[in-house]
Amino acid sequence: MTRTDMSHAVRARIEEGDANREPVDVGEAPVARRYALPRIAATIDRRVLVSYRLDPEVAQSLLPGPLRPHLVDGSAVAGFCVMRLASVRPAFFGGVRLGWRGESAAHRIAVQWNERDDAGRAVVRSGVYVPVRHSAARFPTLIGGRVFPGVQHRASFTLNETAERVQVGFTAPDVRGRIDVEAATGWSSSLFGTLEEASEFNRLGNVAWSPGRRAGSLDCLSLHTTAWEVSPARLLDAESSFFSALPEGSTEYDSSLIMRGVPMTWGTSA
Repeated sequence: MTRTDMSHAVRARIEEGDANREPVDVGEAPVARRYALPRIAATIDRRVLVSYRLDPEVAQSLLPGPLRPHLVDGSAVAGFCVMRLASVRPAFFGGVRLGWRGESAAHRIAVQWNERDDAGRAVVRSGVYVPVRHSAARFPTLIGGRVFPGVQHRASFTLNETAERVQVGFTAPDVRGRIDVEAATGWSSSLFGTLEEASEFNRLGNVAWSPGRRAGSLDCLSLHTTAWEVSPARLLDAESSFFSALPEGSTEYDSSLIMRGVPMTWGTSA
């Protein structure tokens, strides 16, 4: 199956899930704070993404303004990830292996919004809303939401990692979580029929909205890579106080993915 075929398959399921939803006025497009900074490059040394089905009404209650849940098979898609970035640097440094590295965690909800393209045509965009981010490094917490988009909060992390298994825990005053997964060969998901569908869904959600430091403001990051690749993972254990605080029965575990050694850049344009 080609990437185009995978994209069509994912979009078909999304359109089926959204068929009965009320349309949003195309004029209601989210507006992000502008940052005059160059693109940033890094390597995703390791990233584990745990995904859940989430009740659409609960998901909508967590979203600001014009964002709405991105439905698949009638459910919103949410989750949290733990990621280790390496060689974080301005993109104009090229392939120079300089820059800091650090562990981070993010909770996310897949979203859609309406806007107009450069030709004035109505389009639907896809991405994620990140209500809260955490980092083990002090530097991102200092610049996030001040000189670079994405407010980050400090957290302590515990790690136990091998080539076949990843165990990460994080603790902060406002949230705690843990992930324990091992490499898998098979794929199991009620949201996505194949690993390729799950991969394409996450690849297309490369625009991340999050709360800004000013009340009611939004920050926006867009991630780009020419080497997107994910592998299936088997969940051994996961816990997130963020999702545990939601109404009972509103979340259901779906699947886990792992990424390793993926070069990427990100910037402020949506």
